[in-house]
Amino acid sequence: MKLTHELIDAAKTPKGSWTRAQLASIGVEWPPRNGWKQKLVGMEISEDAYERFRELASVRAKPLQETASGTLPGMTPEWVSRAEYDRAIATLREELEALRKEIRGESPDTETIKPPALPIDDPLGPPWEV
Repeated sequence: MKLTHELIDAAKTPKGSWTRAQLASIGVEWPPRNGWKQKLVGMEISEDAYERFRELASVRAKPLQETASGTLPGMTPEWVSRAEYDRAIATLREELEALRKEIRGESPDTETIKPPALPIDDPLGPPWEV
């Protein structure tokens, strides 16, 4: 199918513009330069590509954040909804806090940090006045 002004305008977001993800899906660099829309008019794209372009207008998209294992757990698409993204970030924050407590030697339900015991013959003495 050939893109027209009408088809491009029909894919606007509810706020009346286009998202970065939308424009990237049809090859427009961010930020779009003057005349980007006119350059697209007459361009041949598949119907699937146009449908994706339109769908991205209704999704508040966030790119997946990289983790040590690659991507957020259970999320393989290039773009995810804001709710999915927020749930994944909350899960990762909980896991990170549990790891921090494990490193500090706390049990997961312990909230206080105990200072390490200092040997009595420490040449520097305690870091505080007794």
